[in-house]
Amino acid sequence: MITGCDIYSSVPSGYCRFHPIEQARHDLTQQIRRHCDCRWESLYLYGQLRQRYSVCMKLRPPQPGEYLYAVAIRDGSDLWLTLWVRRSPKGEFFVMVPRAERDWTPHASYHLDGTHHMKSYGQKTVRRHGQALTGVFTGTENLGCFAGHGTNLAECDQVLFHGVLEVPIGVLGAHHGTICIDLVEPGCQPITAIPSHKVVRRKTFTDILPHVVITIYSPRQGTGARNNRF
Repeated sequence: MITGCDIYSSVPSGYCRFHPIEQARHDLTQQIRRHCDCRWESLYLYGQLRQRYSVCMKLRPPQPGEYLYAVAIRDGSDLWLTLWVRRSPKGEFFVMVPRAERDWTPHASYHLDGTHHMKSYGQKTVRRHGQALTGVFTGTENLGCFAGHGTNLAECDQVLFHGVLEVPIGVLGAHHGTICIDLVEPGCQPITAIPSHKVVRRKTFTDILPHVVITIYSPRQGTGARNNRF
């Protein structure tokens, strides 16, 4: 399941499908300037817009028994966090994606009893039951696939993570590139596949059980494929 784009209320339906956050900031600012006759109203709305989009998340250091794995985009000397996986001391898994919209917070969770949730704006979009994490884990379980990536939302401090999958800028963007997260038993490969896409990066983190596999997919050249967004 690929998580999608919930549209900011000032943006026409479908806008976020093909516009990165930086472009959205610029175009919405122009929209405010065009349609606000009152200078003070324009300044107020501009301030609200900047506040809404000026999000730079800071993560706390991991606690004992907690493991963190990240996907980060390298842009020159900057390293931007675009997704991270958390394995709690209790043994449950969470996938988090930073967003400029403060209330959006798309994420996935996989609990000890095998309950798997995916949420956006606090609403469950996926609910299923997989194998429990309390016994011997066999095969593979997919935690979700996430599209719609960008920079400038969260700095990646590599010291905080037990492993980082780093990609150059251009591999992941607002309308191309998808990250899939799988739990696998040792020696097993994920069975997740995205039609008309190819694997461009994959990394397996083996310091916990089950292992965590992070895979990055890109559309195959010439297919005209775009990520499914909803």
